[in-house]
Amino acid sequence: MPCVCRVGRDSASMRTTSGSNAFFRRNRRALAAVVVGGTLFSLPVQPVQAEEEDRFGLEAVAAFSLLEQQRDQILFIDVRDPVEIQFTGFTDEVDMNIPFLIADRARWNAERNVFLMDRNPRFVALVRAALAEKGLDENAMILTMCRSGSDRGRPSAAFLRASGFPNARYVIHGFQGDPLAEGPQQGMRLQNGWQNSGLPWSSAMNPEKIHREDASPTPDWLVILSSPSLETQAMALILARVEAAQGTVVRILLCDEAGMLAVADSEVGSDKVQPADRSPREMLVGLIDAGALVEVCGIFAQTRGIDPSRFLPGVHAASPPGIARQISNSQTRVLTF
Repeated sequence: MPCVCRVGRDSASMRTTSGSNAFFRRNRRALAAVVVGGTLFSLPVQPVQAEEEDRFGLEAVAAFSLLEQQRDQILFIDVRDPVEIQFTGFTDEVDMNIPFLIADRARWNAERNVFLMDRNPRFVALVRAALAEKGLDENAMILTMCRSGSDRGRPSAAFLRASGFPNARYVIHGFQGDPLAEGPQQGMRLQNGWQNSGLPWSSAMNPEKIHREDASPTPDWLVILSSPSLETQAMALILARVEAAQGTVVRILLCDEAGMLAVADSEVGSDKVQPADRSPREMLVGLIDAGALVEVCGIFAQTRGIDPSRFLPGVHAASPPGIARQISNSQTRVLTF
């Protein structure tokens, strides 16, 4: 029987069923890896300054209070990897689990002894779909929540704001809160955050809300662009933009000469084409701003001696195993130009 915690106005009102003790005993080691070890995966740690945090962050209790008042006007999403949720708990208060970063179990960070994580290429499209399901538009408030608030909660809200969702916010301290700095429970996340604020949560996941890779409603597009032709580059990117506007998740892989489109200080693809009156480079930037995942072939930068720091913002080297998995997925349409 799962643990079910009911909300009160303070942590003393939180009640845990006897089944929860069994759950935590069964999963003690896995939970220790998540709670004490920090994370199962490799996450970009981005310190958040207090003044920036206050700009679009909400404390957990304030977020819940706002949800109680305006639930129909807010999209509340859990942006954690669903495997992480499985071992740490879930709140059914969220509308949907839409992970911002997903662990790539084919790539290992030997320095930190953890899996690397990549941005979910479907993130923006899934957020749009979730908004539409609630009858909301891009100007609605979107509230994101991760484990601690800093690793994915705040970055996901900032990413949504940059992608055309001006009212994206996040839960400060996230779902699990902060680790204790001292005492017998030092390192355990037992302060702040959703779980430690007397708010409703459970050890069980809601299968109707948890992200699943096999539940994609529409095929994804993988556009492999290698042509040096200006016209071909433009046509590929125009088609990608049209399809993305219809809700399809578009992933663009730039190879050979087309890879130079992603190099910020390169002039490749800067000439305008007609009748679009835009250059392939401008089209590529527009796709990135719209949430498309744009990558360059893994061997491109090394072969040409190009430092990845020269890539356009939002572009990085592709993971060969990740590309291979997408190509083998029956829900993927592969287009080559």
